Amino acid sequence: MTTKKLISFAVFLLAAWLLLGCNLASRLPAIGLGGSGNNLIKDATTGLKTLQSYHVSFSQDLNGDLAGKPYEKHMQLELTKATGQVDFSRQLDGTEDPASFFRVISRDNANYQWFSQDGGCAGEAGKAEESVVLEPASLLPTLKSPKLLGTEDVNGLSARHYEFTQADMAIAEPKPEVSGEVWIAENGGFVVKFQMSVSTPAKPDKEGLSVSQEWDYEISQVNTIQEIDMPEGCMEVPLDIPVMADAQEVKRSSGLVSYSTGVTAAEVVQFYEDKLAGLGWTSTGPTPANDAKLPLSIIIEKGEERLSLTISPGDPSGLDIDITLFRLTAARGTTGNSTGSEGTSQPNPNPTPGAEVSQVESGLPEDIPLYPGVTDLFKTGNTIRVTSSNPVSSIADFYSQQMPARGWTLFNSQNPNDAVLQIWQKESRVVSIMITPNNPATFLVITQEGN
Repeated sequence: MTTKKLISFAVFLLAAWLLLGCNLASRLPAIGLGGSGNNLIKDATTGLKTLQSYHVSFSQDLNGDLAGKPYEKHMQLELTKATGQVDFSRQLDGTEDPASFFRVISRDNANYQWFSQDGGCAGEAGKAEESVVLEPASLLPTLKSPKLLGTEDVNGLSARHYEFTQADMAIAEPKPEVSGEVWIAENGGFVVKFQMSVSTPAKPDKEGLSVSQEWDYEISQVNTIQEIDMPEGCMEVPLDIPVMADAQEVKRSSGLVSYSTGVTAAEVVQFYEDKLAGLGWTSTGPTPANDAKLPLSIIIEKGEERLSLTISPGDPSGLDIDITLFRLTAARGTTGNSTGSEGTSQPNPNPTPGAEVSQVESGLPEDIPLYPGVTDLFKTGNTIRVTSSNPVSSIADFYSQQMPARGWTLFNSQNPNDAVLQIWQKESRVVSIMITPNNPATFLVITQEGN
């Protein structure tokens, strides 16, 4: 998440708390339900830490006026947690700023981020930073002594049902009217459900803001989620692809692995033939000779998966290794976030084409053309990946015509099943172009080497 988006998010929450007159020191307060023993919650997130898995939906809606003009702000949070896995999304929409979306999934020692519902995911090795995942329970306000109404079953959990008013909250004068209900799990003491309505205050704040508020929080699927599924179309980070023992500057991202090594090309080829064979991969061609000219590219396959291994001269010595993985069918996943609660807003599981990527945005030099109309740019190191709605053959024909016109010489070309791999060379520079179907779209990956 960018710094600008984090600040916008924090400002929205802070404005809501200031409106209620809450102390900044208690911006993430406890929920005290009065009484003692099990009836007192010192930290609204404490009980959640004992759960194996759960899903939380939280919304906050502000409507009113700002400096005499209509104003509104809406926030929706979705959080799913399972053992070692997290799926968090945040949507903001309102009068002042354009709508924004952010989602992150962290699982299998990799994290994947989306910055629009229609865009592709950007994955990389490592867990997601804690700062980009917000626990919605931490936003719930302090309550003094709400009235106990009884015990009810909520989402399969036995919970104590309370109601509260402005008298149960620390609110600055003049106090707006507040009404709400909260359900607390009898076993675990965590908040199962929270609803609150805040009327428009009698006077606007010093910025001229005068809004009503609606809060809605609910937890479901407690201890029933086994695994967080990846959305359809998100290329996973290849964590199982091995690298040479002396590998330096190793980078793993969605469908890509790159690093540098000091061994020979023959040793690299032998290493991957041995290691990948044990993982079920099979080479589609003969093993290159020890004196094979670089750059060198090999296609290896496993079922509907394809792996392109490209070996190029390193700088100043050694070799640069680039591994690209593709699937000939759509990426593994489900139609949407199956762990979300019914009726909540979920990211679009079938992305539509996003904004067109320009040559400048791609970072490619002028003599490496970007195929027209591509979308969903993802960059890592010296590699870019984009998506096209056109078939593999059309994109391959484009580069077969355009690259020679810009002074490039075709060094190698392969057609593993439905994919196309082209290796182009110009003086000390090498470019590999991999085009593969990823139904219903086509992936285009361009990797540059040399100066």
